[in-house]
Amino acid sequence: MRTNIPEKLSNIVKEIDDRRGASLTRLAVLKKWFERTERLSAFAIWIATRAVSRQGKTSGAAEKLFREVRGMLARIVHNWNLILVEHGLDIYLWHLDSPTYGYKLAADYCQHYHSRYGNGLIGPSRTKIQELVRFLFTIEAHSGCVRCDGDGGTVALAGTN
Repeated sequence: MRTNIPEKLSNIVKEIDDRRGASLTRLAVLKKWFERTERLSAFAIWIATRAVSRQGKTSGAAEKLFREVRGMLARIVHNWNLILVEHGLDIYLWHLDSPTYGYKLAADYCQHYHSRYGNGLIGPSRTKIQELVRFLFTIEAHSGCVRCDGDGGTVALAGTN
């Protein structure tokens, strides 16, 4: 089922181009899209897959550190992509009924820090938002999708053998 959410995200990209930034809360439009649990689960795995494949892959030491600090309430983040993987898997395993978690993961994925502008949706965020738009289009095109791979491609369709 086609929604207008991808267009709203494209408008955020235009705002970044025109005004050099946009508020992270503009991504709140995703909450409605994430109300369908199959979308939220596909998104969570897509983000985790994207984070793992980004430059700055985790080394053995970072993976060990990740395991050691996972249970701590406060920690020093050495690799932001590991946080994205953790949050994506957390949603997929325990929070498929919470669109707010999906919105927060999208904001964490798309935000960028610059000393002049702080955290927010600024220049480098536009590429991530465009990736997100392509992902939403793919999921909407395969609305009968039972399970999607990390790139948004269909693995199995409902009603197929």
